[in-house]
Amino acid sequence: MLIHEDRLFPAEPTARGIARALYASIKDLPIVSPHGHTQAAWFARNEPFPDPAKLFVQPDHYVYRMLYSQGVSMDDLEIGQSELKDPRKVWRIFANHYYLFRGTPTRIWLDFAFHQLFGLNMRLSEATADLYFDTISEKLRTAEFLPRALFERFNLEVLATTDSPIDSLADHQAIRDSPRFCCRSRIRRLYCKRRHARPADWTRRLHMERIPQCTPQSPCALPFSRLHRDGSRPSNSADRRPFPA
Repeated sequence: MLIHEDRLFPAEPTARGIARALYASIKDLPIVSPHGHTQAAWFARNEPFPDPAKLFVQPDHYVYRMLYSQGVSMDDLEIGQSELKDPRKVWRIFANHYYLFRGTPTRIWLDFAFHQLFGLNMRLSEATADLYFDTISEKLRTAEFLPRALFERFNLEVLATTDSPIDSLADHQAIRDSPRFCCRSRIRRLYCKRRHARPADWTRRLHMERIPQCTPQSPCALPFSRLHRDGSRPSNSADRRPFPA
């Protein structure tokens, strides 16, 4: 069994009983997701996810940064490539190192997805890598696993995509213009400040110049409230760590 029904609940029996009751009272409520780590293009185009590596490894920095920190090459994972040359090879590398995620939130949500969505009960490992890849790939080709179908299945009341401020609004407009998508008004755009702010000031200035419609008073400027228009950081900023790409 990949996941236990009492995962994350307290070990003490009385407290665990209260946790179970509280969870049972709210578990079927609609989900409001303000930071969804999703792409508007998924719902605009409603195309099948191509393969497990493209879905679970390539776009998830929590996954590939862990692997990279333990000596796995970004080139071997094909990170940054628009199309994977060998997705099964990438998946096998991921499976061979899945033990690294023990005790992490990443492991919890991956095991949940593998078990609940794809019906997998054996642990992902070198021995089960191909079983996982084939099982997930087969389900991803079905209509039930198209992005819009998953949106409805997950009972999402509101989902905010995670966009760069210089991303086009075309996909969001396409969602709004899709009369057959009943949930089109429940997908909102959310800017990710980390994808705008870069250590180099010239990069920040370049990004700001590419947002001509953004003014300090407009809603799209809210994520930049702590960044000057010239790209520099405010002098009283407490967080001086470099922002990741």
